[in-house]
Amino acid sequence: ELSAAFARVKEAGKPVIVHLAGEAMSISLNTYAMLASASSISVEPGSELWLTGLYGEQVYLKSMLEKLGVKADWLHMGAYKSAGEMFTNSAPSPEADKMMNWLFDSLYGGLVDAVAKGRGIDPAAVRTRIDKGPVVADEALKEKLVDKVEFYDEFVAGLKKQFGPEVSIEEHY
Repeated sequence: ELSAAFARVKEAGKPVIVHLAGEAMSISLNTYAMLASASSISVEPGSELWLTGLYGEQVYLKSMLEKLGVKADWLHMGAYKSAGEMFTNSAPSPEADKMMNWLFDSLYGGLVDAVAKGRGIDPAAVRTRIDKGPVVADEALKEKLVDKVEFYDEFVAGLKKQFGPEVSIEEHY
């Protein structure tokens, strides 16, 4: 949705300029994918892009419940109906495992596509970058993941130079 909003702003002939500072100096893959379609991205020196992929885990309680003398009693209605497995199994069924992998592959693919489209980078190159792990600001600049590395005051000065001294920044949103 944010990428679509950025596209509407850009279609209206206005740039979408993002500067990440302060608490946003460690940027996750989710946040970066959301902002990748901006016209320009700048980060502060020392910032890090944590392009590390996705992680998730499932909890299985059967063994713990057995130690407590509890036996879960669930009605199982089909191979891909795995809601009760956390109480009745010690590990995912092959079908639940397949579905979880499908879900994560789908989410990961969407993030990769958002970054690739937003930054004009081949999806294979995005996947390679993610496989390498976190990247610091200067390296991200070399790899065209960001457009500038600058402090906030330099960012504001650049906006005033580009758009005029009357530029104001909304910081309470």
